[in-house]
Amino acid sequence: MLRGPSLEGLFTANRDGRWSTLTGDSEFGGQSLPHILGGAVDEMFQSANLGFSLLPLLTVGVITALDKSGSYAEKNQYLPNLISGEW
Repeated sequence: MLRGPSLEGLFTANRDGRWSTLTGDSEFGGQSLPHILGGAVDEMFQSANLGFSLLPLLTVGVITALDKSGSYAEKNQYLPNLISGEW
């Protein structure tokens, strides 16, 4: 059986490099950078490895939904771990 190269450690390196926090609200552990910059970084990740770049899409959707519609208590409970990539 042939196996492709392992992505083991890539997610951890991505999280530790705080790449997942670029556009997140600084109040919840993000860097509050403009979304245009986050889009450019996403484009680079997609060009490098489309499969890996798709992994956090659902998390980004949850972050956006909580940011727009969540109560402060919900944001405070969930956003720090979601933005940091811990979850």
